[in-house]
Formats: sequence, structure tokens, C-alpha cells
Amino acid sequence: MKTYLKTKAQFMQTDKVKLLIEELQQFHSISRGVIFMSIQTGMRFEEIVAITKKDIDFNKHILTVNKAWDYKHTHTFIETKNKSTRTIYLDKFTTDYLKGYIQWHDNYLKEHKLANKLMLLFYTYHNKPIDNASCNKALKKICHKIKKRKCHTPQAKTHAYGLCVEAGMDIIYVADRLGHEDINTTLKYYSHLSDSIRSNNQVKIDQFFNYK
Repeated sequence: MKTYLKTKAQFMQTDKVKLLIEELQQFHSISRGVIFMSIQTGMRFEEIVAITKKDIDFNKHILTVNKAWDYKHTHTFIETKNKSTRTIYLDKFTTDYLKGYIQWHDNYLKEHKLANKLMLLFYTYHNKPIDNASCNKALKKICHKIKKRKCHTPQAKTHAYGLCVEAGMDIIYVADRLGHEDINTTLKYYSHLSDSIRSNNQVKIDQFFNYK
């Protein structure tokens, strides 16, 4: 499957995305945590760095997205892009990763003697959430290590979009999960669907119209 990144020319095959996830699991870091959440949830960068412990309900496997972080100007919480709140279902793989990451991050905070009063998941020793440039640098380094195509940003929502579509989720659910206020925003990515998804749909057509 081709996964659309920041521009129309940038794609990543599903099997390569899986290799990227495997690499992210090798050890924890704040930038790796942000990249992981971008791939698994499709959240915007400013939404990811605004995640707090209170936003995660591990019992219900739910992440509440009700704010973003203004990392360019005010350096504080702001409303999400479409000024709404949504919940994202977290699969077991993602919740297990988050539990491990949080344990690591708690130790990180103790090591650097950081208060982290806002309980941010991606809080750094600079006393603020990690910046976009650091995550971009980490992603490029990881992509180079596993010899993948050039990757530009962990903000891309379409890793998650493509994987959701390939998993068989309907377009309305995908739009809600990614926080698309207008479903046309979601639909436009269909022009970048992979050959494997097209092949699956063609098989379904053959099966449905087979009257023998």
C-alpha cells in the first residue's frame, strides 16, 4: 500500500511502515513517541504534543482529543483546528506501547528533575513539549537507517488514513478518527490509494457480479 506523506510525490508502502514501527519500538524517546502516535492515530503534530495523561483512558482504550499546543507563538494549550473534541479508539498494540512509553517518560522526568505540572506526555528537559524540527530530524534519521524513501514530517495524517482504509474501515469512521470536519478532506486521499486496495476492490466486484 502507498501511504501519502506531505506532498503528492511522497509515499511509503505498508510493509515499510511496519518496518518503521518496528524500529520505533527498539527504544523509547520523546521524538519516537510522537512519530509513533502520528502513524497510529493520524493526529496532527500540535494535537499529539498536547496529549496529557488525563486524556488517556486505558480501561476503555480511548484517547480524547480536545486541545492542541501552540508551539509557534503562545506555547500553551489552544483549541483544535476545527474547534471540536473527538475520541480515538486505541488498539491493544498502541495502548501497550503507550504504557511502556509513559513508564519510560516518568523516569526521564525524574532523571532531569522536571515537574511537568501539565502532565504532558511529550515534555522535554527544555521545560516544554518537543518541537516539530526535532521530530522531523528523528524521522529522517530512522528512515535513513532502515533505507526507506525520504520522509519529511511526522505530522502526516495519511499513514493512519491509508492503514485505516486497508483495514476496511468506512470513510465516515476514518474522517471522524482523523478529525476531518469536512468528509471531502478525507475523500481526496482516495486518489492515492494503493494498488493492493484497488486489487481488493476489483476482487469484490468480480465476486459480487459472478452469477454462476
